[in-house]
Amino acid sequence: AAAAASALAKKFTPQALVTTAWSLSVIGAEAMRSRAFKALWGEIGRLGGEVNDADAVAKEALLAESGDKIVFGPWRGKHLNQINQCVVSVDACGGCDALGLAPLAEPLRVAASNAWMAQRRPPVVSWYQRDVASILSYMGEKHEEEAVCAGYRVDLHIPKPIGIDDATHKAAARAGVAVEVDGPSHFARNDATTSLGQTRLKHRQLRSLGFAVVSVPVSEWEYLETSEEKVEYLRRGIAHAAAVCAGEGAQ
Repeated sequence: AAAAASALAKKFTPQALVTTAWSLSVIGAEAMRSRAFKALWGEIGRLGGEVNDADAVAKEALLAESGDKIVFGPWRGKHLNQINQCVVSVDACGGCDALGLAPLAEPLRVAASNAWMAQRRPPVVSWYQRDVASILSYMGEKHEEEAVCAGYRVDLHIPKPIGIDDATHKAAARAGVAVEVDGPSHFARNDATTSLGQTRLKHRQLRSLGFAVVSVPVSEWEYLETSEEKVEYLRRGIAHAAAVCAGEGAQ
């Protein structure tokens, strides 16, 4: 079965390999322990290992001069970003050894990480985000706006939350609380309660690194009329996020 999966992976285009592996990482740890993910990861590693380092560096420099995205072998931009997210997901599951995977070549990992850092856009702060920030200040929660956490830009980061009383929950949320003010683009068009894969993966990776993640959908926030309602909403959200981070409660 493993040989069949490996043979099938070789038929994928380099881009399809990465997109499919990324999709499995969005599903979670169980999917990443599958033969399918192992075969896809192995083929990505094989192709990445065949790239001539000197050629990759020269091509990357040429593209940088033209304002294009970073490239490595058959991948650039979006697909290198997805490789980076796969790497982070694997690390969150205990690393390659824990999943029975061969490590990717270091030049590929570096290129993927560089592409991830390069694709971050200047922050755009919405009125809703400012409103949430003002309520956090009112609650006494010291926070940083547009903080960079584990390579991700987080709308609001509370490094030392005062609203988590349970000692176990506080220990689990060792990196603090990440508050994400999520607009319509973060959710499925036909179901405003279902987060897109990119958003779910970001939240899961942040939780694996010790962040309690609070999602504040704009569709819910805009119906809160008073400061008291907003304070209670955030208080409950922080408490629930800390419980989830500790392995209690549904995400």
